[in-house]
Amino acid sequence: METKMARRALHYRLQFSLLKENPVTPWNEDLQTLVDLYLGRFVQKVGVLANFTVETQVVQYARLAKDVTPSADGTEFYINADDLKHRNISVARDQCDDGCCVVFQFKSANDFLDAAVLDDGEQVLHFMAALPDTAHTPLYIRPANQDLKKATSFELPGWGIVAILNPDALNGGNSGQEATSIESTKARELQRVMGLFVSEFRTLLGVPSFTRRQRDEDALSKSGSRRQLLFLPSLTYGIVDWELDVVMRDRFTTIMQTAIETLQSTVELVEALPELSVLERVQTRVETAVSRLETILCSENKQQECVDVSDLSSLLAMARQASEFTDAAYYDHTMIRQLYFPQEQMLGVYAPLLAPLILPFVLGLIRELKRIKAKRAAKKDKLQ
Repeated sequence: METKMARRALHYRLQFSLLKENPVTPWNEDLQTLVDLYLGRFVQKVGVLANFTVETQVVQYARLAKDVTPSADGTEFYINADDLKHRNISVARDQCDDGCCVVFQFKSANDFLDAAVLDDGEQVLHFMAALPDTAHTPLYIRPANQDLKKATSFELPGWGIVAILNPDALNGGNSGQEATSIESTKARELQRVMGLFVSEFRTLLGVPSFTRRQRDEDALSKSGSRRQLLFLPSLTYGIVDWELDVVMRDRFTTIMQTAIETLQSTVELVEALPELSVLERVQTRVETAVSRLETILCSENKQQECVDVSDLSSLLAMARQASEFTDAAYYDHTMIRQLYFPQEQMLGVYAPLLAPLILPFVLGLIRELKRIKAKRAAKKDKLQ
């Protein structure tokens, strides 16, 4: 799970992309509306973990691989998993399970999908739906190991997921179908892809898999040592409260540790460099961060307001604020500039340039003073 998680951050940008191989392939849906419909409640539910920004885009002439191989009877088309790797990068490991193929090097060949402008510390999570040309439908991913079944999606650990849409299912490839049947098939196809997005989103956030917990629980219950527990998914939000609590506790511990370590590093930096000038805004940020940490770690014996230890959402929110203030103080541009370019180094850099100018400047100044003195003496003699 740890290897598939995204890097922990305080801000995430959720980038939903539709990759169209052929611009004329029909697509009658609004991507933003689909995201709000299928993932809106999930994003709202996990909003206590971080700040999420949602953006959508449609990329034209986007192909998953250069070559598409038809089946023997021409009814199906395949992309080899090896073709999804960047040709200039060494061969990586492929894993395919439950229709999802993991390919590690697709990201290198698709850097153009990254967001151009990001906030400080913002992490991008990618959710891509590939819409192939109708001439290559249905399209599947064929793993290198022929014993594994074909896949319709692949994930990039810590980066995102790519799911392949079926244009026939979306647009009613079979002309003999009724309108209600076409809409039903279309809804199932969209639900399948959006369901993969939700599942990958859970993995990127580090949400524990309830299906794995259920299998372990079933195995233990068969031994008769204790009664069986049943883990039920949330059909409304995509995440149940106990799963969210697990992630919140993990993030709270990590953010608190990071904030305290950053605060200690700031203090050590200032003590190690007495000549380092610290602006008032840096001092304010440090004081605010310390105040947030004291509120979290306070004891009932102290005369200050304390947050209930059972209120995870409030504790996590204050920990996030403390982390933001500590990062803003430590990485302040004035501090960074003095850290890498101290006064001694600036003197060492500019002294060889300015030293040759000092003697001519001093001699010129002496000469000018003598001229002014002589001029005043001459004027005084003239008056006499």
